[in-house]
Amino acid sequence: MAAPPPQGPDLDLSLWAAALTVAGFYWGPRAAQFISAYALILLGWFAGVLIGLYRRDVDSRMPTAVYVIVSLIGSVSFTVPFAMALDGTAGFGYTGLLLPVSLAIAALPDKWRQGFDKLVDVWQAVRGVKQ
Repeated sequence: MAAPPPQGPDLDLSLWAAALTVAGFYWGPRAAQFISAYALILLGWFAGVLIGLYRRDVDSRMPTAVYVIVSLIGSVSFTVPFAMALDGTAGFGYTGLLLPVSLAIAALPDKWRQGFDKLVDVWQAVRGVKQ
């Protein structure tokens, strides 16, 4: 019986690796890890803000420019902490969650209050405070 073929190289074909490679070509290996992370966050923010603007109520009290700025600040500020909190839950590291978390943050700014209230209700129910 023939021996099994040797194991091939371990290739990372994720979006993070692709962004890291492209950024490395332009800015060098030291800056590439930071630039690629923010490139994924901004790409997710842009896609999320388009979804959010499409789903947004026409009679919304928040002007469109404020909506875009708030979602940008929220995406840049909270994507990495949320992705690190979710690290390992989906079977891969936090770098694979940068784009989807940023997209979700940007797509839901006028729904954040409802989501936070729901999260508090679930937390209270788990602790047994709310019945």
